[in-house]
Amino acid sequence: MSTTETRTTATQWIFALLRDDEPFEHIPSEPALALSLLRELLTAPYAALSSLDDPACGAALNSLVAAWHTPNLMGIAVDASLPRPERVALVRAVPGLFRDVVARRLPAAQLASASRDPSLKSLANIAHMFWEYAAITPRAEDEDQRVIDAACLDAIESVLFIAHAGCQESALLGLSLWSAYPARVYAILDRWLTSATPMHPSLTERACRERAAAEHSLRPR
Repeated sequence: MSTTETRTTATQWIFALLRDDEPFEHIPSEPALALSLLRELLTAPYAALSSLDDPACGAALNSLVAAWHTPNLMGIAVDASLPRPERVALVRAVPGLFRDVVARRLPAAQLASASRDPSLKSLANIAHMFWEYAAITPRAEDEDQRVIDAACLDAIESVLFIAHAGCQESALLGLSLWSAYPARVYAILDRWLTSATPMHPSLTERACRERAAAEHSLRPR
């Protein structure tokens, strides 16, 4: 690891991503450094991204999250060569991104999917598609993956309980992708439907469908 890389901050990394024609050259090749910078970003996302307008913020997050960029947030999370507690902490820090950036920048009652930019790099788009872009494939048969999957479900549950339509919509999409854990998905949705305030009528309908699907998966065959 070079001295220059060691001194790089998450904010510097974000601006390097945005100002270069080939921004992925600025993504650290060393997984441990990428993990450190992602943790720094997710610990204080508002501070790191506050000077960016919404298109730039969306472009930066797209570069850091989308599975086709290497390394990416969830690719680091499932890298078994890195310490598991740090990877779990990284995933569990994701709700701060939604709470401090998405919920502050996008209208609370508006679905993120309703304001998506056709460029696919808008903040609304990355908020809506976050868990799908991350592209983790839940694998209950793998011990390390089960731990990361549990952390993902913790994070998705926290995002679901944010009083913001875009955050709730993103979390419901995330839960549909973790259907390999129907008991946990059912419990999360049941708690939300009985104790939270959905920020858009369509979210209640979707949550009921997802809960019914999870319940069906739990029935003896």
